[in-house]
Amino acid sequence: MADTRQIVKWRLELPGLTDDISGLFNFHAYFDTTAEFADRLERLGLTEVFAKAFLITNPIYYGWFIGPKLTQEQCSLLKILIVDLNSNERKTDHDIQRFVAALDVAISGYGLLQVALTPPGHTDFGYYTIFCHCPRCKADAGLKRWTGNYPSEPMQCNVCGFEYSPAATVDHRKMYSFQEIQCLSCLKIIKRTDFDVENQDHIEDYLRVRQFEAERRMVKLVSDFERRYPGVKPTKYSIKCEEEGEKLPDDQKIPLSIDDKRAIIYRRSHKFNTDARAQFLEEAIDAARTKEIPLVTCPLCNGALF
Repeated sequence: MADTRQIVKWRLELPGLTDDISGLFNFHAYFDTTAEFADRLERLGLTEVFAKAFLITNPIYYGWFIGPKLTQEQCSLLKILIVDLNSNERKTDHDIQRFVAALDVAISGYGLLQVALTPPGHTDFGYYTIFCHCPRCKADAGLKRWTGNYPSEPMQCNVCGFEYSPAATVDHRKMYSFQEIQCLSCLKIIKRTDFDVENQDHIEDYLRVRQFEAERRMVKLVSDFERRYPGVKPTKYSIKCEEEGEKLPDDQKIPLSIDDKRAIIYRRSHKFNTDARAQFLEEAIDAARTKEIPLVTCPLCNGALF
């Protein structure tokens, strides 16, 4: 239940492959202001080159991801900037590493790279609301939200100068956690859109319960770890340190089982109050089980999907 942050969506088209390679890149994780991007470009000596290669916008980064397809020159310039970000800030950012790999393929001329910013939006209770935005650069229109009444007359984007109708860019849709699902009868992969809306909802209800149950198993591991070692914080314990035989502080000299290590790794990447989350999951699973999920049949084999 929060406003979504704009991130870069990319898709790499490769000859001979029916399915594209895609990913996400959150550049806002590094800088929040145009000035910080501009300072980095100036340090790299790329200010004028970027201005010639990309559409000039304010903030400047909107012009880098208008696309839809990047030229080899644009890919080369973005790679210089992104590699500099990764080497100086977050060396283990796998999303950036995948994006750089996609840039390399596009630079070689073997594939075409498409990029786009996600529009400004809000997620709440399983629904995704998209606010008024420029359809070219995806910048927020700056209009009052949640009014339900938006101007259809053309207005000019204050970021890239494009003219568009704000009312035409608003959307409100249900979110689904899956795009494909495997039939347990024939083991074939079926696209979500191959089912009607009612059955899509039934599948979503089924998957939500399974997701809650999977999360409950991990939260239980964390809970067991914290109960047995109340003085040790999973987020502080160094598995690598122990495995390499380095000297550990006295309060960290504990034998770790496989489940302990799983709990530590999981806790590091998930923020939650253990008791509160465990209670929420139990209540959510109990509530979901009171609702019978109708039979959904596979459109390929006509057997039960799950």
